[in-house]
Amino acid sequence: MNASAEIIDRVRRSYELMLDFYGMRLLDAETGLVGRKEHGWKPRYQNLTRSPHNNLRITRIIKFMSIMSYPQYAAPFVLHVLSEQSEHGLLNTSMLQGSLDRWWANCNRDAGERDVVQDIVKRVRTASNASSEEDRWVFTRDIYETMITARAEGKGLALPPEA
Repeated sequence: MNASAEIIDRVRRSYELMLDFYGMRLLDAETGLVGRKEHGWKPRYQNLTRSPHNNLRITRIIKFMSIMSYPQYAAPFVLHVLSEQSEHGLLNTSMLQGSLDRWWANCNRDAGERDVVQDIVKRVRTASNASSEEDRWVFTRDIYETMITARAEGKGLALPPEA
């Protein structure tokens, strides 16, 4: 199936439909950069936080995308959700955190990227429990976009030095 350009295009379009259902959109088909939908994202985010049955579906979708010629989409999806949790307090239920931490962060088939994502998740979770503001670290949208852009430029997926 990977050899068929038509099937690969349909897989990408299906991913975009899934993102739309969850209140997100694919901002860059090459890099996998994900963002909020322009309109109507709030009720979709609320549905996602109230409907944990979607979490297993998301796990399967991330795994499928990795197999079907879109492995570059795994990290951007997970990191988008993580930045929404860290910076804005959105998509931040214990069920979503648990799915992201235990399942979604592990769906990346690239071991190096998987390790980077897992390290960022640990850093966000540790910082969110910090007792002092000085120890609090926020995974921002700017950091997320910088990482995805650097990866697209061949620099690999890594936190920027200033983070």
